[in-house]
Amino acid sequence: MKIRNGFVSNSSSSSFIVFNNNTYAKLHDEINTIDISSALKVPETLGGETEFGWEKVKHEDIGSKINFAYIQALVMGQEYIDMLERVLTEEFKVPSIEFNITEDMDGEGQWGYIDHQSSASEGENTEIFDNEAMLKNFLFTVGSYIQGGNDNE
Repeated sequence: MKIRNGFVSNSSSSSFIVFNNNTYAKLHDEINTIDISSALKVPETLGGETEFGWEKVKHEDIGSKINFAYIQALVMGQEYIDMLERVLTEEFKVPSIEFNITEDMDGEGQWGYIDHQSSASEGENTEIFDNEAMLKNFLFTVGSYIQGGNDNE
């Protein structure tokens, strides 16, 4: 018997986000390693996964979390891309952000996707954009992560 708490998926694949709500949680060390004289390039600067589908994997690294948030923001609209840019420039203390992720497999840039049942296009995993504090918690706190998985076993 399978028991799911906090999300439901009718698809065989699923990704969901987990927040670390500990006020004293450690921040990712990568925040202090960026050259502040240059732009933060996503995903080049921090790397990370850009394809969130069937893999049973826990994405804890800051690069994957930023990539996931950007792909969600692409679906949600410019307001959310702007929020992500504000948060990243503030936290990394960089003059600008250059996103190089595309949802078009044949487009220029790194292809990125979130499986349909886990995407903002289906109303899923959008709470990271409830406000800037939630977004910062998700992106920069150790213990917040993306859990991927599937039901094909």
